[in-house]
This record gives sequence, C-alpha cells and structure tokens, in this order.
Amino acid sequence: MQQPNDYKSLTECFLAPARESLSHCSHTRECPELDDWQWIRMGVNRSINDERSGRSFLQDWAMLDESS
Repeated sequence: MQQPNDYKSLTECFLAPARESLSHCSHTRECPELDDWQWIRMGVNRSINDERSGRSFLQDWAMLDESS
C-alpha cells in the first residue's frame, strides 16, 4: 500500500474505495456545477471538518480550491 506523505495524498488514499465504487455505479446525478465525485469529497470533508457552520465550511472549501 502506498504511504501518503502529504494531505492531498492522504485524502486520495482515504477516498480511493469511494472513487472506485463510483466508477461502477449505474445511478449517477447530472449536475453541471457539482459532479458526484465532488459531492462525495465535499460530504466527507464536511463530516470531519471542525467548522461550526455550513457557510463557514463552504467559504473555506472555496478558498482552498477543494472544489476542483
């Protein structure tokens, strides 16, 4: 197993099973602003983030360019 040495690598390793599952999913959602993969990443990050409000989380998300 690959040993991540930075935050982005650790995040990708953690989310790898979800990404793999998504590639086999027959039910997807069509949204031009936020695809299914971004939705999963955002949900996981919101769950483990220490922001007190959703608005604060979204502002930090946009500043860190996590949306890409």
